[in-house]
Amino acid sequence: MTFKILAIVALSLAGAASASAQSLKLPLVTLAALRATDAATTLDLASRYGGRELNPFMPQNPKLIAALLAGETAAQSWALIKIGASHPRVARVIAWASIGLEGYVIVHNAKQYRGR
Repeated sequence: MTFKILAIVALSLAGAASASAQSLKLPLVTLAALRATDAATTLDLASRYGGRELNPFMPQNPKLIAALLAGETAAQSWALIKIGASHPRVARVIAWASIGLEGYVIVHNAKQYRGR
């Protein structure tokens, strides 16, 4: 369910992007897919194995984590599209940096499974 929400948000925002921000489609969809994977692994670890979110600024309730990630993805996608309208290269750099960070978080979550 979380993946569907994040994918719909990213695709609708990317689809509404102007011609100058079309180069952000791939990064935005990739970022949404990675955020959905992060949410899924975090929720699974929290519900199945009694794990918890290590980020002190995130709530401990798994449903709130999913909602927060969905809102964060929508806000970041919107901001990147707005930045990309006047500075497309900067927006792409920020998007790919976010993708790298999200990839690290997913690898960290995967390592948590090994300890279970």
